[in-house]
Amino acid sequence: MLDGITGVGGRMPKPGDGSICSYCGAENVFDEHLSLRPMTKKERKMFARKPEYQIMRDVARIGIKQRTAKLN
Repeated sequence: MLDGITGVGGRMPKPGDGSICSYCGAENVFDEHLSLRPMTKKERKMFARKPEYQIMRDVARIGIKQRTAKLN
């Protein structure tokens, strides 16, 4: 469930931008209606080369690890 968007760098997302769920780590892309859809393998490889995306992915993974460690 998407209940909020946090823009990176002070801007809101546009079609084709990547998104990572900070709760579960799902990697998605905004479509032309700004709805999220799962990334394709090709898109995942493309985004993985972008430093800002790598940081977002790493931050999401750290948050998931911390949250799951608290549950155990």
